[in-house]
Amino acid sequence: MARKIIGLDIKEDAIAAVTVKTGFRGNSIEAYVQVPIPESEDGLVLGLEQITEVLDVRGAVCIVSIPARDVSIRNLTLPFKHSKKIRQILPYELEQNLPISAEHLTTDFHRIPSRESDNETDIIAGAVDQSRLGAYQESLSPFGVQPDRITVGGYPAAVWLSGRSFFEEKGMILDIGKRTCTLFIIVSGEIHFIRTFSVIATPSLKISSICSDIFRTVVAFEEMFNTEFSPERMLITGDRSDDIRLAEEMSNQMEIPVQPVDMSQEAGIQIKRELKETWNPLLMNNALSLALTEIEGINGFNFQRKSFSDRKLWNEHGKRIVVCGTLACLVGLLGLFNLFYETYTLQKRVAVLDRKMIQIFKETFPDVKRIVDPLHQMRIKIKEAKKDALYSGYGESSVRVIDLLNDISLLIPQSMDVDLTRIVTGPEIITISGDTDTFNTVNDIKTRLQNVEGFRNVEINSANLDKSGNRVRFKLKIDL
Repeated sequence: MARKIIGLDIKEDAIAAVTVKTGFRGNSIEAYVQVPIPESEDGLVLGLEQITEVLDVRGAVCIVSIPARDVSIRNLTLPFKHSKKIRQILPYELEQNLPISAEHLTTDFHRIPSRESDNETDIIAGAVDQSRLGAYQESLSPFGVQPDRITVGGYPAAVWLSGRSFFEEKGMILDIGKRTCTLFIIVSGEIHFIRTFSVIATPSLKISSICSDIFRTVVAFEEMFNTEFSPERMLITGDRSDDIRLAEEMSNQMEIPVQPVDMSQEAGIQIKRELKETWNPLLMNNALSLALTEIEGINGFNFQRKSFSDRKLWNEHGKRIVVCGTLACLVGLLGLFNLFYETYTLQKRVAVLDRKMIQIFKETFPDVKRIVDPLHQMRIKIKEAKKDALYSGYGESSVRVIDLLNDISLLIPQSMDVDLTRIVTGPEIITISGDTDTFNTVNDIKTRLQNVEGFRNVEINSANLDKSGNRVRFKLKIDL
């Protein structure tokens, strides 16, 4: 899915911004701009106004960096590893070395994985005065810039570059500004130490001053980590880092290779043709690195307050959330209506079936006056009827129907032309239906059945010719 990411690098005296578009065809720089910050009380606001005139921030993911001088950075060793515990204790650990109470600090940290042990965690902790951080956020808000992350200037570039193959073991990355420089010491592909120092304004002393501060920072690192540090090279970026003379003089004084870096080239990111001629990689590296760390999912210092981030999330997705919530409510209501309707319909059908069942019961068993549970009562009646159908009585004795059929078949000879079609047995009466050839045969059958023991009386209920006139239909009634 294509995304638009804006890296906004707020420096001490300028603002640089880059728009990077991501997609299946790769990443490309769509727009960029750098504007100076006027030296006035609302200089940042004026600079941001110029930025938003060039870049469209609507629908974009914004990552912002603030000047490193506004962030207090310390190396700490803590006796636990869980991030939640580290964040809880961090303000109070930093409070000891800062002229501000923990309640007024916004803090975060960078882990040093290679120095972690089972019981301890080495981190680089950062703290920002909440009032200072709030001033940046309030300046960004009117222009629709609601950052997902706020980090330290120069830090994203150092994190991104340290993971590349510039250093075999040890190296340094220097972010050069007009008033300050920030040095990142790299060991085994990880940032171990960060220091920001001021730059002397005098041009003739500027380079030697920077080199002196670098040497002092290296000494402080060696003392803190109790190790010797011999960097293989130093990468530089920022203002004037494209000055060949600057890199050569620093290399001569420090006796190591000093190399400017082009992050757009290292990342293999495309630049629009009309932008290539004016693109200055060293001035735009920090802004571009903000977008690159977001694209690659690289985490680190993030001083964004949760409430501000939640407000941005609501502003970006509030309408969709409302629409989805409304649809979910409608679906839920339709589901409840359907459930109630089906329950009502089912109850109505049950009531109709109950009435039909009672009606059938009354028609079948008219002698039953009190109906409580028609189904149960009907089952009992059917069971009783089955028992009565199994046995028929000869006087006081019980005789099986199969025995009656046997007696009848023995009395009627095979030569007699007769077909029995129905025999209905009851406790006191047996009815036999059938057809034969003549009326005399009917009388003969009656006479023969009267000889059966247990038959008290045999009567001819009916005897008639059928429609063809060839057969006589008859019905005999036998009293037991």
